[in-house]
Amino acid sequence: MSRPLLHQCLRSSRGASVGSRLGRVRWGSSISQKPGSDHLRFPGAINSKFTTNLNFINPSDQPAIPTYRVMDSDGVIVDKSRAPNVPDEEVISWYKNMVQALQNPNEPKQIVACYFGEGAASEGDFHAALNIAATRSCPVVFICRNNGYAISTPTLEQYRGDGIASRGVGYGIDTIRVDGNDIFAVREVTKEARRMALENRPILIEAMSYRVSHHSTSDDSFAYRARVEVEDWKRRDNPIIRLRKWMENKGIWNEDLERETREQLRKDVLTEFAAAEREQKPAIKELFTDVYEQMTPELLAQKEELKRIIEAYPNEYDISEYDGGLKGL
Repeated sequence: MSRPLLHQCLRSSRGASVGSRLGRVRWGSSISQKPGSDHLRFPGAINSKFTTNLNFINPSDQPAIPTYRVMDSDGVIVDKSRAPNVPDEEVISWYKNMVQALQNPNEPKQIVACYFGEGAASEGDFHAALNIAATRSCPVVFICRNNGYAISTPTLEQYRGDGIASRGVGYGIDTIRVDGNDIFAVREVTKEARRMALENRPILIEAMSYRVSHHSTSDDSFAYRARVEVEDWKRRDNPIIRLRKWMENKGIWNEDLERETREQLRKDVLTEFAAAEREQKPAIKELFTDVYEQMTPELLAQKEELKRIIEAYPNEYDISEYDGGLKGL
């Protein structure tokens, strides 16, 4: 397009109006206040009339926005010209899905358990989830493991309130704080929370249990907390140590059983490791699965590009250990 023609098109577009069923809408950049006008000419309030009355608008004084409908409460189409153009089979499918959702035929009845740490409770999604669960009476048990650190951020840098439990109360949710190192307490609390959630209401559990391990295999937690702090918790109180002490106090566990158990567990783990190492790795195509139900054009293009590169440079890629080799792509 030539420069003069381009300028002409731009000038035409600035002065043009866009027609639609909702009326004629001018480009916001073309609106300007004209001298002597009795209307405000401004984007977002194009036809607002000037007034000398200082009057706050009460929403209840305004006419209500009409409610669109096709079918009345008796199942009768109000306006025959608006009759739905939907196949009967599809409507019947809608109805069956609605009835199924209403009856909730799952037996036994089920709830949703949502696990997260106190760090996740600093995200906005946490607050939105609790509020929606409360207002919609969702059968959800929120289980927060407060272990003292959100990766490397200690709780004192996360919040100043009374932990996570106080937030559940604020959202109108039945809440309990439990000693996360006490397996019996956690079991009883969880059982009761499930019973309550089956009554279609959310429950929040805050389990207090210090994290003696690193956040992940790539995390060196001693970079942000003292080693002596971790070792003290590991030696003094954690779920495994506490349960072992209980069993020893009851006379059903001793040092010999501890040693035998650890030796057997080590053998079992090494056996499974060896078996896993003999298995082929998943097919290369699995790189592109488990994201979308159907692969997007971009993913398909990447998949074909990877195949092309492997075929072009076979000596650079050892794919013999992958299930199916190149055919697995």
